[in-house]
Amino acid sequence: MKHTILAVTLLTVAPVSAEPAPPSPAVNDDLSAWIAELPSRLAAATNTTGLHNVIVKHPYGASILEGVVTTITIKSHAAAWLAESWQLRRPYVVSPTVHQTKWIVALWQEDLKDSYTKRVALTPITFGVWVVRPIVSERPQGKLPGVVAGASPAYDLKTYSANVVALEITQVTN
Repeated sequence: MKHTILAVTLLTVAPVSAEPAPPSPAVNDDLSAWIAELPSRLAAATNTTGLHNVIVKHPYGASILEGVVTTITIKSHAAAWLAESWQLRRPYVVSPTVHQTKWIVALWQEDLKDSYTKRVALTPITFGVWVVRPIVSERPQGKLPGVVAGASPAYDLKTYSANVVALEITQVTN
């Protein structure tokens, strides 16, 4: 199984009770419209050429660095806006790394039985053949959430605010 990784810089995290997230972008903002349409465009892209065609059509306000990992740097967008525009069901912020140096957004899959704590299983965000992993700049501030996924605290985006700073997009092939 091969993976092609693309990082699209687009999520800073703070609990709702802390500093408010930046205002949600206006619907008529070209960059915001492009981000909102990204799921349907990715779903239609069936290979890396299709992915390239999706990302090169970004509006002014984003810069692209292509390579093994393609990075698109844009202005910050509120994760709540992203979750709503992408119709994400129960998004959480978790760390996939042992030292919790990286934070990503994943989706609730199911509640798991655990005698000691509330535990959830999460799944990546997918559009067509693409797995999209929004990257969060830091661990959410405030109290620990009381929910874990694996060994990581799992911060529900209904309770904690976040700003999109990057997306990693991977195509899974056999």
